Amino acid sequence: MEYCTNCGTEVPDKANYCSKCGSMVGSGKKEEMYNTDRMKAGVNKNAQEYHGSSKYELLDSVKGGMIILMFGALLFISSSGMSSSITESNYLDYFLLGIGIILVVSFFIHLRLTNNRMYQYGDLIGGIILFAIGILCIFGFEIYFWPMAIVSVGIYVVSMKIVKFRMVRQSNV
Repeated sequence: MEYCTNCGTEVPDKANYCSKCGSMVGSGKKEEMYNTDRMKAGVNKNAQEYHGSSKYELLDSVKGGMIILMFGALLFISSSGMSSSITESNYLDYFLLGIGIILVVSFFIHLRLTNNRMYQYGDLIGGIILFAIGILCIFGFEIYFWPMAIVSVGIYVVSMKIVKFRMVRQSNV
């Protein structure tokens, strides 16, 4: 038996991908391969069930659609003058705020869909960061945008490594 280098889960010898996190195991060119219309060559059944699941595809589609709809609505509102608070100079601030909200909501929906929470922490952390940057910009603290963006990326990287470490540690117990 092999172990996944990403999450530490035990994987069968002929598996190409980890059944828990979907990471490639070894070279990815092992004998047991499955082909489907959605996912081509090299995906084992468990990873295919997780990543090819219609509920995840639906959530990702809805999330992407909401972001596009929000951008269009904000652009329309700002260019038409329908609102005094959303203008052509600050609609992107509201866009960042909205994406942050969508990502945080996505995190909570993912919690209800799966036991594997590692990937969803990215939505939560990224959502909080974008929400904070949007709020700073909306309330006139644009001067802090780039420092906040740089610090946020650092926080994101460190926190994701901590989450990954904890997930690997929990799976080994």
